[in-house]
Amino acid sequence: MVATLGTPDAAGLTDVTVTWRAGTPAADDHVVRTSAAGVAPVEVGGGATTAVVRGVVCGTRVTFSVEAVAGGERSGAATSAAVTTPACPPRAPAAPTGVTAVAGGDGAVTVSWTPSRTPVDAYLVGPEGGSTTTTAGDATSIVLRDLPPGTGVRFVVQAQREGLTTPSAASNAVTVAGPPGGVGGLTATLAGRAGDVLTVDVSWAAAADNGSPLAGYTVAWSGGGTGGSTTTAATGATLSVPCAGQPLCTAGGTLTVSVTPANGVGAGPAASAGVSVAAPPPPPPADGDAVVAFVQYGTPGLGDREVPMSAQLSPPASWAAHQGGCTLVVNGAAAGSVSCSGGAVHLGSFSGGSVTVAVRAENVEGRTVTSASVTEQVPPRNTWAYCDPVSRICTDPVSVTPGDPDVVVVPLPWVPRLPVGPERPPLAAAGVGLLLAAGALRTARLRARREPTGTDGAAPTAPIAPHDPTEESPA
Repeated sequence: MVATLGTPDAAGLTDVTVTWRAGTPAADDHVVRTSAAGVAPVEVGGGATTAVVRGVVCGTRVTFSVEAVAGGERSGAATSAAVTTPACPPRAPAAPTGVTAVAGGDGAVTVSWTPSRTPVDAYLVGPEGGSTTTTAGDATSIVLRDLPPGTGVRFVVQAQREGLTTPSAASNAVTVAGPPGGVGGLTATLAGRAGDVLTVDVSWAAAADNGSPLAGYTVAWSGGGTGGSTTTAATGATLSVPCAGQPLCTAGGTLTVSVTPANGVGAGPAASAGVSVAAPPPPPPADGDAVVAFVQYGTPGLGDREVPMSAQLSPPASWAAHQGGCTLVVNGAAAGSVSCSGGAVHLGSFSGGSVTVAVRAENVEGRTVTSASVTEQVPPRNTWAYCDPVSRICTDPVSVTPGDPDVVVVPLPWVPRLPVGPERPPLAAAGVGLLLAAGALRTARLRARREPTGTDGAAPTAPIAPHDPTEESPA
């Protein structure tokens, strides 16, 4: 006789097939029994040699027996060897009960429960539909952190045993706090400037606390070499931003202001705004400032008796921005208005000596300010070529031939001399004759000018001009 185990079902019950050999004389029926409690005997016909005993519990060591029935008499029982049904499948643990949740101001939630009445390996705790946190099988509470913020949140505790879990009923609803939201309507305005300290007014709308009371706001600023922060519980602040020696004060720029809210959970998102800071105005002009870059001479014209002089004005920013007017000062005397922003100016022409140039700023806080002066020597006029418009004589100090040495021309008086050689006597006589003739002609002309009328009463003849053509002086 053989007992063959089948495959257990989900509940752990196994069907067992019992097989035997038929005896003699032939039996009317066969009755199959098992030692397992709660399993009814199985009756089959006399010709059968197998029977199936159903619902034998898992993990049980059992035997089977067969009795033959003939003519109302029962034979002795044939018994099989003992067999053990497969181990029972794991069973889900009983659910924990009495789950409660208590929310804290820091975003944490404490969940408590009554343990399962069956053994468990662990508990899985978390918000409904959300992720879970595992804790020990003997625990009855847990503090959950880093939860998604929200309102009306319920929690479930699952008992776990050999991979099977059984959830509890949901807890009471709580509000899970989160970091605050961002501030709204942030504005930052430059309210004033006193030397190297900026005053900035900042205002904003309150942030949502998201379930945890706001602890305050951090107001920070940076830019142009400056930086700092302060905290406040209000929705506005007046900042004093020092910037001595920093680009923000010396050249202007943008100051960035940010506001970050915080509560018991943590910091919320930061909001920021920019403040435009203009470059400071330059200081007023001061005595002794360098305004005149240089003084230089020009090349005079051929007929100019003097040397032209000019100056280049390159004032600092304090002078260039001055709006009160500037006056050119040449050799200590005012020489007219000039642009405070600089440029080239003509000083006039000079015959020699030196030229001293300065600039005077007018109306500087109710007074005048004079720059540093620059002096330049005037070169001699004979440094260049010159043509005298009266004598029509031109001189040039520069040789036509490069490299020629300088020479000095000394004028000598002219003395006429007699010719030499064999022609000397005739030439001398001719010369004396010409001189006598010229004297006689001169005397005749003077006598004619003194006579008012002619001898015949006719109009007087006009005198002959000294340079009119005559027979003695051909044209």
